Amino acid sequence: MAPIIAEILLVAMSVTLAGTVMLMSDNLMSQSIPSSPYVAFLPAQVDGGIARLEVADASSAAPATNYQVGLETGSASSPALPLGASGAPMNTTLGGAAYTVTWTAGAAPANLRIAVFVNERYETGGGQPLPNAGRISYVTIAAGAGFPWTGEAHDETQGDQLVPALLERDGLGLLVLHVDPEASPYPPDAGPTSQAEDKVEFQRRLNGGR
Repeated sequence: MAPIIAEILLVAMSVTLAGTVMLMSDNLMSQSIPSSPYVAFLPAQVDGGIARLEVADASSAAPATNYQVGLETGSASSPALPLGASGAPMNTTLGGAAYTVTWTAGAAPANLRIAVFVNERYETGGGQPLPNAGRISYVTIAAGAGFPWTGEAHDETQGDQLVPALLERDGLGLLVLHVDPEASPYPPDAGPTSQAEDKVEFQRRLNGGR
């Protein structure tokens, strides 16, 4: 799901340690501040020396760069590591032993439906054609990433059929809409909201309006 959401959607974390995993928000979390953000885990499932923990709840959404990962068992603790990319190994030591920590983004919000408008060119870099324009299958990429529903519209008739199908379904879905390039430059009016405001509203709705 990497092309889809930049925000952290932690659902599963695989840890080669049957111990305690601590996920803390950098410069935000402190035991002395009750209102600090938190991430809560379900009990660890251990199999073959690998402890797997699923995220049970999170108090708020935050970019992955805001988080650090540390291991702790008894009185020993490992250095805090910046949270890497989904699936990327993070190597650390604890009590003289080496461990590897990875996390995967496996959330599938029930209200996340995505429309990708494809005009086969770069919009903010001058309108140059995309490499391999016309030969990229975004629905194939989405299906391979685990999307249970995909659709692709090449004209208005197909769009009229597939847009309602996307909006009316429950669960994750992606619709690719092929559109004609617009004339540049764009109008000076950027619209009623900024990109930052759109991002905040998007996160709020993913979290059920919280």
